Amino acid sequence: MSLVTQSPNENEIELKATQLIEMSDRVVITSDDEVQKASDLVKFIKTLYKKAEDERTSLVKPFNDGVKAINARFKTYTDPLAQAETKVKKEILSYEQEKARLRREEAERVAKEEAEKALALAAQQEQAGNIKEAEATFMHAAEVELSPVVQSVVAPIRGDYGSTTSIRKTWTYRVTSMVALSSHNQGELVLANDKAIKDLIKNGIRQINGVEIYQEESVAVR
Repeated sequence: MSLVTQSPNENEIELKATQLIEMSDRVVITSDDEVQKASDLVKFIKTLYKKAEDERTSLVKPFNDGVKAINARFKTYTDPLAQAETKVKKEILSYEQEKARLRREEAERVAKEEAEKALALAAQQEQAGNIKEAEATFMHAAEVELSPVVQSVVAPIRGDYGSTTSIRKTWTYRVTSMVALSSHNQGELVLANDKAIKDLIKNGIRQINGVEIYQEESVAVR
């Protein structure tokens, strides 16, 4: 597609512009009379500049209007597509988070059962006079109940048509108290400087006065 890039008046405008520019290069003011002539030259320059801008606008307006119309037409498809992608990703994330919750509950249930069995065994060992074994079994019961094993890594999900879906965890933050934040040693954080806080988080900082740092889950599809 070729674009009309020159108007009938453009050659004239270009010629006059060249002349005015050359005249401006020769301007040296040493008298009131020369100030008057220079002032007239400035007026000629401004008048021609406006004419050139009007000419340029008349050339580009149809194309700009066309671009706006094309963008508006395509937005009727692309905006709903973006919303559809967001909705489906939310559904995937909600499902995976629910699975993770059920895994945690199951791990906690199994840990509780194991801990109860260990406590019962510890009681039997203590009654049998095996004090050291009973203490070790009791400690094991406490560790199991406090730290149940939970599968936290979600394997990528591969679709039938080449898609790969994964759950991403990224560290992010929210400011909870500007007063507490202002007490931080680094002055740039006082104004809740986004880059400064993100740099600290990237470097492994997980505690900042007045800031809650947490992991955010999102769905990535390739």
